[in-house]
Order: sequence, then structure tokens, then C-alpha cells
Amino acid sequence: MSLHKTDRTTITNNNITFRNINFIDIPDVMYVNRVSLPENYSRYTFIALYRLFKDISFVAVDEQLDKVVGYIINKEDKGKSFFNADRIVRKGHVFSIAVLPEYRRRHIGEILLALGMNAMFKKGLEEVYLEVRVSNTPAIKLYEKFGMEKVGVVKKYYSDGEDAYIMATNVKKSLDTALNIIETIQGERNE
Repeated sequence: MSLHKTDRTTITNNNITFRNINFIDIPDVMYVNRVSLPENYSRYTFIALYRLFKDISFVAVDEQLDKVVGYIINKEDKGKSFFNADRIVRKGHVFSIAVLPEYRRRHIGEILLALGMNAMFKKGLEEVYLEVRVSNTPAIKLYEKFGMEKVGVVKKYYSDGEDAYIMATNVKKSLDTALNIIETIQGERNE
């Protein structure tokens, strides 16, 4: 398992460019968040996360329209391992991931997740976790593709009262999947 060597990642697939988030992307990320998810965050939240974690957060941009159509915002935490409660580990937290409805089913979320996981593991984070609505079957299936497993439930996590699964994985379970997706996209670009 080797990690990608680039500090800033830019790849293109079917007129969608994937790259690290920039400050000027924040209003567009907020728009995607509001249109795509019932959980909305303040400008301050996005700015704070950008300032701290821009190296592990990405956007997908439609080249023809020059607009952000998806994003993944990640952050770094430290705490008990989901897989060995005796260990304290550095963890990546997928804080928010979204794709505009009209751009779904084009593997954009999958590529964003692959880029985010690769960047987090490259940074030395040992595990990655997230919260997902128990009713969000498509997202759960995507996360399982990356080796994530349900490690807990948070009752009434969302403002509407819905529960959330906590799903987690570690570098051994997920890095190869993330790298294979990235390499496939880069290989298609080079053909």
C-alpha cells in the first residue's frame, strides 16, 4: 500500500474536476449543502473547517458551468479506536459530504470519498469515521464499499429525530479501495 505523493490533488473525470477546496469555494459549498442535505451548517463552520482542514477536504467542479457540484469536508480528531478500545488514535471524521441531486449516480461522491480517505490516511490518520442517517441506504452501501462498518448508533442524532449509524474503517481496510478509484480515474484521463 503506497500513498499518493502529491500535496494538492486535481483530477478530472467526465468534465468534472476534483480538487482541494479553496476559500472562494465556500459559498458554493454552502449552496450544495443547503440543496442536498437537511443538515445545514453556518458560513462560520465551513470557514473554520476550511482553515484547519483544507488539505483533506475536496470539491467537485463542473468544468463547463464552472460551478461546485459536490464536496467532502473532513476533519481530524483523536480518541479511542473504534476497533481496539485500549488504543488512542488519530482519526479522520467525514464531517459532511454532498452532491447536487442532478449530479448523483455519476460516481462523484465515490471519488470525493476516495480522495478524502487517501488524504486522511496520507496524513497519518489511522481510522476514518462518519455519521449517516439509518434510512440513507445508498450512502451506507457506498461507505461499505470502502470497508466501513457500523460501529454504533446515536439515537435522535439528527434535528428531525432520526437516528444515525456511526460507521468506521481503518487504513488497512480502505486505502486500497480509495487508491484504486483514484488510479482508475487518473488512468482514464491519461488514455
